[in-house]
Amino acid sequence: MQPSRYRWLDCCWIVGLVVVVWGFDLFGHPLSVPDSGRYAEIPREMLESGDWVTPHLNGVKYFEKPPLFYWLQLLAFKVAGVGADVAMVPNFVLSVAIVVVTYLLGDALFGRKSGVASALALASSLGGFVFTRVLTLDVILSCMLTVSIGSFWLAYLRREQGGVTYLWVAYIAAAGAVMSKGLVGLLFPMLILGSWILLTRDWRGLRYWMYWPAISVAMLLVLPWHLLMQQCHPEFWQFYFVEQHFARFFTDYAMRQQGWWFFGVVLLVGWYPWVVMFSAILRNLLKRWRYRWEQFKLSCWDVVAKSELFIAMWAVVIVLFFSCSQSKLIPYILPAFPPIALLVGNYLANLWEKPMGRSNPVNGWIWLHIILIVGILAILIWFPDIVRIDGGVSLLRKLVGVWVCTLCVIWWLRRYSTSNSYILMTIGLSMVAFFQIISGYVYNINGHSIYSLVQILQQELTDQDTVIIYHDYYQELPFYLRRKVVIVGDGGELAPGVRHQPEAKGWIWQQHRFEKCMLLADNCRSEQDATACQWLVNSGCLLKGDWSQDREYGYYYILTKWLDWENLKEQLPIVLGWRLVARDRDVVLITDKPGG
Repeated sequence: MQPSRYRWLDCCWIVGLVVVVWGFDLFGHPLSVPDSGRYAEIPREMLESGDWVTPHLNGVKYFEKPPLFYWLQLLAFKVAGVGADVAMVPNFVLSVAIVVVTYLLGDALFGRKSGVASALALASSLGGFVFTRVLTLDVILSCMLTVSIGSFWLAYLRREQGGVTYLWVAYIAAAGAVMSKGLVGLLFPMLILGSWILLTRDWRGLRYWMYWPAISVAMLLVLPWHLLMQQCHPEFWQFYFVEQHFARFFTDYAMRQQGWWFFGVVLLVGWYPWVVMFSAILRNLLKRWRYRWEQFKLSCWDVVAKSELFIAMWAVVIVLFFSCSQSKLIPYILPAFPPIALLVGNYLANLWEKPMGRSNPVNGWIWLHIILIVGILAILIWFPDIVRIDGGVSLLRKLVGVWVCTLCVIWWLRRYSTSNSYILMTIGLSMVAFFQIISGYVYNINGHSIYSLVQILQQELTDQDTVIIYHDYYQELPFYLRRKVVIVGDGGELAPGVRHQPEAKGWIWQQHRFEKCMLLADNCRSEQDATACQWLVNSGCLLKGDWSQDREYGYYYILTKWLDWENLKEQLPIVLGWRLVARDRDVVLITDKPGG
């Protein structure tokens, strides 16, 4: 099927629509916890140090992921300055790009109507919206994989007409995927294309995909950074390949185990509201495949049927791969969203002009929301105390209002119209309202931000003061303060870097070092113990200040959980006299600086 001649015009209005819908209320919020803080701080430190090769997090070497996304963030910082809103821009642009690429693939494979429906289905899905609000490497990985795998397939379909250009795009995008999140950028195209070859036994297709000029260029894009990192840091390959790739997949190394069903649930929630169509989509696909399988050889199938089967394999391979992994996080499944969007969009395009019937999948949407409305009303009436998030009751009331209005409109349309088109448009518009309601709550999806404490800390902090995080690590803190912070404990995800970076122990303290520093600092200030003061300064535990400020040394500011502070007061009585600056939920900010 030839792409529509209106595809570039379609791209323009789709981009405009998605930017308006997704971009509403995008800026002006604290970074979400913990990923956004981490992936904003690493490029900030790259910019500050001038080292674009070795990623650092809180001054510690951070080898977990390749640097392509960091470089995009860094360029944004260089152009527009360092800030939380600027940090969100590359992620948002890549999210919009995924929608555009999904449209282009749908248009090329199934026609213009299916392409538009696929893009709008992805843009109106809950998961698609949420990931624009969270800085994660899975967005850029999904973008690169969609371009790569989609281009491989288009090259396969058009190999007789010369699809070499698609192969160049496919391999360069695969290199970008590798430079975004490692070996999965190479593994997924291999698994998906390999599965197709095994199913069809089309070994000529395999030979066609092995286009060595493009492979050589892809290797030139990928190898230099990996080789340079190994040359500069001999421990790199062991940690990056063995621990971060193989150990994470095959063992509980990352401590992120979930059940085999985990990503199935994520997909069901992430594909709201179009999840109600899944059973009908699967039923129709299986029916068509069964008929064609009985009547024709797979090689004789038409382009649409082949494409549907390939896209389904694309989604299934990704879901099965991550379901087999011992490390599971919600964003991992994002690369499966574009192929699912293509299947959903193709189904919606066919459903668009069909008359309504009793077996219409829209009925599933209606019943789902009736159940949700009844459930939420029961919670609001009888169990309001279980709503723990700030403004949660108001949020639920707004959602019920939107759903009730949508159901009323659909009831009216079903009474006076025979087409599904207006009902599908109504569902899509209801998602626009849904997004505006939940937008502000997405940023705390994984945990509560400490931004309110950061604002107070920024007002009191001087260059001579030391900020300490006690038995935790708040990823966004170094980014907002534009400085390293001291961490008491093993450093968590920073521990591997600390093992190979001895100087990092100057700001990653063990408990005994922390207690010694606090005791000596107390002696230094109260008794003017010169020996204690000198040890603290030499060891980096206390920063020497300016005599003109009526004090010679800086003060300590500690962020910790309330229970940890209660325990600390028993272990280290000198902190009993410290000032409680502020508290946000279970996190407290304390200091030995006298109140002013």
